[in-house]
Amino acid sequence: MTQQTFLGGSVCGSCYHEPSTEWGSAFRMIRLKLFVPAKKRAIGKRPDRIATHIRECVSMALRRDEFPALPGRLGPGNYSSQITITYAKLSPDLRHATIYFSVLDDATRIESLDFLKAQEPYFKKLIANRMKLRFIPSLSFEIDDTLDKSRKIDELLKGDV
Repeated sequence: MTQQTFLGGSVCGSCYHEPSTEWGSAFRMIRLKLFVPAKKRAIGKRPDRIATHIRECVSMALRRDEFPALPGRLGPGNYSSQITITYAKLSPDLRHATIYFSVLDDATRIESLDFLKAQEPYFKKLIANRMKLRFIPSLSFEIDDTLDKSRKIDELLKGDV
């Protein structure tokens, strides 16, 4: 049988001999399609679907005011009626979720952010009970400033016209 060199290894007949260098495992992973570069990795629709469910769970809890009382804080009714969950983003590995919210009263933004951060364990427990996931994502809350940006754009457009 003739032996041909192939990507550092040798091919003879029907078998493939791995090279003894460190490249052998990389070529094996490429051949078995276990290694996919990050740019070509398909994310799919699953993170979007899970982010939508997380947003619905958090907004439903805010509508129902079903929070445990926290010592030294105001009750949930003071903040939850003013908070609107706008959207949620989930990392491709489904481990980290960022939940964006807007507040009707600009003066209570920081208090609402503190309230949501304090209620994070409750939200994680709620998500764990309603969704079947291997890992419950860590939640982080951020103030959504798209309304402020749209107001500024409207003011600029009205001022120029």
